[in-house]
Amino acid sequence: MEIGNKAGNLLKLKKCGYNVPHFITLDTKESKDELYQKLKNWDKNTLFAVRSSCIAEDAKNKSFAGYFHSEIGVKYTDIYGAYKKVCESFKNHKGSVIIQEFIPSEKSGVLFTNDGNNNLIINSNYGVCKSVVEGWACDEILASQNGIIIKKHHEKNKNSLVWIKDQFEKKKYSKFTLEAEEIKLLIKTGKKIESFFNSPQDIEWCFYQNNLYILQSRPITAKISDKKDVIYYDSANVAESYSGIISPLTISFAKRIYKEVYKNLIYRSGVSLKKLENHNTVFNNMVDSFYGRLYYNMNNWYTMMSFIPGYKRNKENLEEMITSNVKEDVERNVKPNLWLKIRYPIIVIWKLICFKHNARKFNNDVVNYIENTRKINYNKLSLQDCVNKYHEIEELLLKKWYFPVENDFLVMTYFGLLKKKHKEEELNKIICFESKTTNQINALINLSKNVKQDGILYDAIKSNNSKKIIESLNQNTKIQNDIDEYFSIYGGRFANELKLESPDIEEDMLSFFKLLQHYEKLKINTVKPKNKQSYILKQFKKYAAQREEFRLLRSNAFSVVRKIFNRIGIIISEKEEIENPSDIYFLSVEEVINKQKNKKEIIAKRKIEYEKYKTLEPPTFFGVYEGELPLETNKSLTNELIGRGCTKGITKGKVKVFKEYYMPEKIDFEIAVAKNTDPGWTPLLGFCKGLIIENGGILSHAAIVSRELGIPTIIGVKDATKKIKDGQIFEIDGSKGTLKIINN
Repeated sequence: MEIGNKAGNLLKLKKCGYNVPHFITLDTKESKDELYQKLKNWDKNTLFAVRSSCIAEDAKNKSFAGYFHSEIGVKYTDIYGAYKKVCESFKNHKGSVIIQEFIPSEKSGVLFTNDGNNNLIINSNYGVCKSVVEGWACDEILASQNGIIIKKHHEKNKNSLVWIKDQFEKKKYSKFTLEAEEIKLLIKTGKKIESFFNSPQDIEWCFYQNNLYILQSRPITAKISDKKDVIYYDSANVAESYSGIISPLTISFAKRIYKEVYKNLIYRSGVSLKKLENHNTVFNNMVDSFYGRLYYNMNNWYTMMSFIPGYKRNKENLEEMITSNVKEDVERNVKPNLWLKIRYPIIVIWKLICFKHNARKFNNDVVNYIENTRKINYNKLSLQDCVNKYHEIEELLLKKWYFPVENDFLVMTYFGLLKKKHKEEELNKIICFESKTTNQINALINLSKNVKQDGILYDAIKSNNSKKIIESLNQNTKIQNDIDEYFSIYGGRFANELKLESPDIEEDMLSFFKLLQHYEKLKINTVKPKNKQSYILKQFKKYAAQREEFRLLRSNAFSVVRKIFNRIGIIISEKEEIENPSDIYFLSVEEVINKQKNKKEIIAKRKIEYEKYKTLEPPTFFGVYEGELPLETNKSLTNELIGRGCTKGITKGKVKVFKEYYMPEKIDFEIAVAKNTDPGWTPLLGFCKGLIIENGGILSHAAIVSRELGIPTIIGVKDATKKIKDGQIFEIDGSKGTLKIINN
C-alpha cells in the first residue's frame, strides 16, 4: 500500500518521538467490516479525525492543501461514512486514508519554518485548526530563527471553532492566542522538524491540556514573502548606561558619540577614510531610539565588525561583552581587503607595544582637560561661548575616545580566552579585580567621618539647613578641600550619569550630605584575588580595571557637557526661545547648536510624545523591517524567577525594589532588586547584602562591583522589578543563580 506523504511524514515524526496523535492508515478499498476490524482495539468513545494522504499530496513541489476531503470530531459509528467521502475525493489519485485520534484542541494553528527571508510565521487561533486552515481572521507572529519577535498581529475580534459537548461551536475571542512560552516551544519544535526533514516545513499543530501535538508536517512549496532585511535592535548593556526613557538631547548626543568613536576606531585599525565615508549610514546609526529608549542597531554593529579581519571571533566576543540577546547572522556588504588582512597583525602588535604609553597619555589629557573645566564660571558664558566649548569637547575628547574602546577589545579578547578555559561558575570566582568603585566608597566613608567631627556642620545637615551648611563649610577649609577633591575625581559619578537631563550631584549638596550620613558606620570588606594567576587572567584584570577608570573619566566628561547645555538652556529661556531652561532636553544637539527656529513648537510636540512613552513598555530586544516600529509591550517569557549566578555566596534578607536609583531615607533592606545599575549606583550598592538584577552580564557594572565587595548577586532575572515586592524575604544563591521566597 502506498500511504502517501502526509501519512509517511507523520509516521516518521511518531517514530522520532514527536507528540503525534495515535493513527493508522488504510487503503482506499477497505470494506466496512474490514475497517472496523482494524479499529477493534480502539475505545469506541474516542473521537476521530479522518484525513486524506494522497500520493500527490504534500509533495515538495505542490501541496494540494485543502484539495481532498477531511473530517474531524467523527464518532466511532460514523467513521466509515467519513472514510468513503475521503476516498471519493481522491478521484483518479492514489493514496491512503488516515484514521487518527481527534484532539479537541484549546489552541491551534499553522507554523511556517521559513517565509523566504529565513523567518518563521505562526498563525494561531483558539479551538481547532480548521479556522486557521480555512483562512478565518487569526493572530499572526513573524519571528527570527532565534525566536526574536519581528511582527505581531493581534486579531481582537476572532471567530474560533471550539469543540464543546461533542459538537463544534463558534466563539469570539479578543485575547491573543499564544503565551510567550508556547511561542518559544513552537519555534524550537518547528526548527527541529525542519532539520529532521532537511527542508522548510508547513506544520499544523495544536495545544491541549498543556501538551503540544503535531497534526501534520509537509514541505513549503511556495515562497511566502519577498526578500526583506530585518533590522535587529538590542538594549543589551546600553540600558546600563542609558536606562529607561532618555531625552532627545541625550539620544542625539549618544548618536554623535557612537559615530565619532567607532568611525575613528575602525580608521585607526587600518581602514581607509574613503571606505568609511562610503558607509556613513553604518556609523550614523550605531544606536537608535524607540519610544524614548536607546538600542544598539545590531546590524550596523555586525557590519562595523566586518571592516576588520577576524569577524567570527570578534562577533562572538562582542556579543558576550555587551550581553547581547541578539545573535543573528545578518547580511553584511563589507569585508577587509587583502592588503588589510596582511597588515592587520602588524597594526595590532604595534598598538600593543604602544598601548601603555597611549593609555597614560589619554588619561592625562582627559584628566587635565576636566580639571581645567572646573575653573570655568559657566554662569558667565555666552551662547556662542557654550557652542564653541561644545565643539572643543568634540574635537579634543570625543575624537580620542576610540582608545577606551581599543581597551574594551582587549578586555573582550582576554575574556573570550578565559571563557574557553573556565566554566561560568569558576569564571565568576576568579575575575574579581580592584576598581575605582572601592576607592569611591572608601572616600565617602572618610568624608562622612570628617563631617561628623564638625559638630556645627553635622547638626546643620541633620536639620536640613542649607544656609548653615554653607556657613559651616566656609569656616572649615579642610572639609571644603576634601569635598572639592572628591568631586574633582567622582563629580560626574551619580545615577543615570550619562543622561544629560540628570541633576548634577554637585548642584544638590544637601542630598550629598544626606548620603554621607548613611556612611557613618559602614564598613566594607573587599574580596582579595588569589595570588596565583595565569597570564591571561592578569591581562584581563589589568585591562578590565582600566576600563572602569575610563568609564569614570567618561562620566566626568559628560558632566562638563551637561553644564554647557544647562547654561544654554538658561540663556535661550531668557531670550524666550523656550519656556523653561529644562526644556532644552527636548531638543537635539543639532537643533541647539544650529540655533533651530520654532523651538517651542518642537518641544511641545515632543512633550506629548514622551508622556505617551511613559505608558509603553517596549521589548528589550526585537527585529523589525526598516521603517516599522517594534511591539509596544514586552511580556515575560515565564512566571518563574530564574537567573544566572554571578557572585558566589548565599544571603537571606528583606528586599527593596528600585525601579530607578534613589537613596532611601532609611536602609531597611538587605537585598536590592533593580533592572540594571550604572556606576552612579555605587553609593547605594555599598549597603547591600545581596543583589537581584534583571539585565546585564558577568562584566556589567553590578557584576563587577558585587564581586569586588563580595555581595552575592544574581543577574538576568527577567521582570524581577515587577514580580518581586518590597518587604518580601528572599534567599539567594549567587553561585547557582537560584532565588527562593522565604516570607511574603
